[in-house]
Amino acid sequence: MLDGLSLEEFEKRFPRGSEGWEHFSTMAIFWETPGSLMRRGLLQEDLAFDTFMDAPPWGKVERIVLDRRKRERAPAEGENFEWIARRAKTWVKKREAAIRKANASRRTRE
Repeated sequence: MLDGLSLEEFEKRFPRGSEGWEHFSTMAIFWETPGSLMRRGLLQEDLAFDTFMDAPPWGKVERIVLDRRKRERAPAEGENFEWIARRAKTWVKKREAAIRKANASRRTRE
């Protein structure tokens, strides 16, 4: 739906106040919150990523957020969302490697 849209394209398609704009805003605020909490040690990474937060949709909205940062001269715009997306990718890679290692170890014992 939003993959690769520029801010200008997004705003034409979903003007401020539209349902699409509100959905985007709600989603962005949602991901900013756990990113902020996690960066400050108030939300445990393993707990968050092992449940449902292992795939923040940053790639779908990155261009919109980066364009907005530039236009609004707001370098903090979406920074926690971007941060949690990077952390999630790293966590998933480590977790999957650990699972593969455990499975391989289990197979050699069988």
